[in-house]
Amino acid sequence: MSTYKSDDPIDFVVIWVDGNDQDWQKTKDYYLALEKGTVDGSSKRYRDFGLLKYLFRGFEEFAPWVNKVYFVTNGQIPSWVNLDAEKLVWIKHEDYIANEFLPVFSANPIELPLHRIEGLSEKFVFFNDDFYLISPVDKTQFFSDSLPVLNPQVSLTIPKCGYDQFSHLMLNNVMLINKNFNARKVISNNLLNWLSPFRVGLKSSLYNVIPMTLGYFTGFSNPHMPSPFLKSVFKEVWSKEYAAINQTMKHRFRSNDDVTQYLFYDWQLTTNRFVPAKRNRLGKYSEITDNPNNNDELFDSIKQQKYPVICINDSIDEKKVSDEYISSVEEALIRAFETILPKKCSFEI
Repeated sequence: MSTYKSDDPIDFVVIWVDGNDQDWQKTKDYYLALEKGTVDGSSKRYRDFGLLKYLFRGFEEFAPWVNKVYFVTNGQIPSWVNLDAEKLVWIKHEDYIANEFLPVFSANPIELPLHRIEGLSEKFVFFNDDFYLISPVDKTQFFSDSLPVLNPQVSLTIPKCGYDQFSHLMLNNVMLINKNFNARKVISNNLLNWLSPFRVGLKSSLYNVIPMTLGYFTGFSNPHMPSPFLKSVFKEVWSKEYAAINQTMKHRFRSNDDVTQYLFYDWQLTTNRFVPAKRNRLGKYSEITDNPNNNDELFDSIKQQKYPVICINDSIDEKKVSDEYISSVEEALIRAFETILPKKCSFEI
């Protein structure tokens, strides 16, 4: 039976940018114009739907056990945030990222050195600002037996036809994993963590047979959900693969040559520092799209609290829709969250 040491603190880390800030937009556009390679500076990477307060309300309502919430920004702070909140720690990029890499407009260099944040606990859960708690979660859904609770599932990382930057990044990660680990040995040393349908699910177990045959990993299917991490793993990977990670730190915008924070997730898997769990145990990945008929299911999922966590990914192509449409989506999302989290929390003034 899995156990958890109740006195072990677990922190949350959230990164955020106000993409609607006109001064920030001017700075971003200035540096984007200087780029000569293939980078991703699209506006949907930074669009803000005004939902941040519901992320914090969800922390207080559905995860009251959290130790500290580290709120990482480039110096921006919403007017409603209570900087004196007992559990809030506001971290600016310059607090843990070297000045030579600033300003930065890519999540990758912001996420890779999280272990350098002063005071961050050994066990922490990383949240993108599009991850929302919509029903109660327990510590043991993130950590058990003092290890991260993860789903191990190998994937076939095959780039789509045309430009597919995300596949580049996943391939960069898995090449470093294969440089350091033999897949057959990793899995055979802990078969129950990788090949048990009861623990990880049938699909994951079947996919995980592939590297047993090949002897190397073809990629990992990383769930776009809050990720539990051991800070010591960040330090270990940096010591092993400093050159590749530091190269990513030099990129102000997302680049084909980047590695991502999923490298640390995958490293926890390949060093068998995890407790296995089924893939969709935490929640659901959802997308806001150009088609309003596709968004209703997302709004209903929030109102009905169908999952512990919901990810709301922005897939709107602003070239295909009006500003009024984007505003209507924002209003519908706010109405949905107000049905479950209507009251201010301690993180708000």
